[in-house]
Amino acid sequence: MSLGSIANLYDYSPFGKLVLNTESVANVFKFSSEYAEKETGLIYYNYRYYNPSTGKWLSRDPIQENGGINLYALVNNDVANYWDLLGKKCVPKLVTGSFTAIGKNYAKEKGWWFDEFSYSGWVNPSDSGLTISVSAYGYSFLYMREGYAIAKDLSVSVSCYCNKNDGKCYASISSTGDGNDTDYPVSVTVVAGISSSGDSATARVSGGAAFLAKGKGKIGGSVGGKVGAVNAEIEFESTKHQRSFQLGSYTWVCEKQ
Repeated sequence: MSLGSIANLYDYSPFGKLVLNTESVANVFKFSSEYAEKETGLIYYNYRYYNPSTGKWLSRDPIQENGGINLYALVNNDVANYWDLLGKKCVPKLVTGSFTAIGKNYAKEKGWWFDEFSYSGWVNPSDSGLTISVSAYGYSFLYMREGYAIAKDLSVSVSCYCNKNDGKCYASISSTGDGNDTDYPVSVTVVAGISSSGDSATARVSGGAAFLAKGKGKIGGSVGGKVGAVNAEIEFESTKHQRSFQLGSYTWVCEKQ
């Protein structure tokens, strides 16, 4: 072989089948720079064997349906734009945070009226995100002895993708249900402060609950010293009960599996 001449020349079909194989130097690393078995024609990606003749993996995806509904497809059948370096996919994993529950009850008595206020909730995280449910309850003795309740749910979703330019995992995070729900006089606020950077994503969950206690009362008396009472019914707001709470910080990292 002369200096500057081509040592080996290969050409492949779109899914890696070898259609031209000219070698002057023995080489076992071919399509996508992975080990190609001469005897079987299979390509070994460290975690799975790939058959370039069929464009399919020989075994199921290690992450099951998290990598897509087709457990044997190569990069979702889009080999022109994506690659799978190890026969694996990028998937999120929860690394910080665990199930968290809150529950508080506050009772206040002022003069001749009585208010009760409480809230409770939980955060249930998983590798794919988290769900949050918070409820609040308020009771005012004077307002026809009725109780008021409201519940609010929030969800956070975490996903990963493999960048086709560098082959690295990147995280994406989104939330639904952020903000305030009110059914006067009770309200609940839940916020998931979300962010992502590179292969990691974070959610910092906080919120609050409030109850604006109100009531009705009657006043009466005489007019000008004459017999006969003048009665009036008034509606008033007494005390606003308000509490804030923290539901923890949660972190996910995207990994190849």
